[in-house]
Amino acid sequence: MELLVIRHALPEAEVRSDGPADPPLSPLGLQQAEATAEFLADEMVDAIVTSTMRRAIQTGQPLVDRLGLIPERLDGLKESDHRRSNYTPAEDMDAEARRTVSEEMTQAARTTAV
Repeated sequence: MELLVIRHALPEAEVRSDGPADPPLSPLGLQQAEATAEFLADEMVDAIVTSTMRRAIQTGQPLVDRLGLIPERLDGLKESDHRRSNYTPAEDMDAEARRTVSEEMTQAARTTAV
């Protein structure tokens, strides 16, 4: 058995005032999802599992469509910062922003573990 773990494609940045950010894929992200589906279309894929985040669902959808599988969506696979009201793709962050997010995630993990 092989397990492929695929990170979601590139999402849009999003800032919300009414709840957690859950941005859709950017146009480039949609192309990445299609390319991933094309790359895996001839592989022996038996199941597709995603988190319940929009970017994860949209990343897996092209492969779901090609293979005719029913995806399993697991809430427990959400990113650790899924409650934040803003989302900036890591590719768009500068070093200081990445450091801040990393520190926030470390603090949240400590709080959750206690």
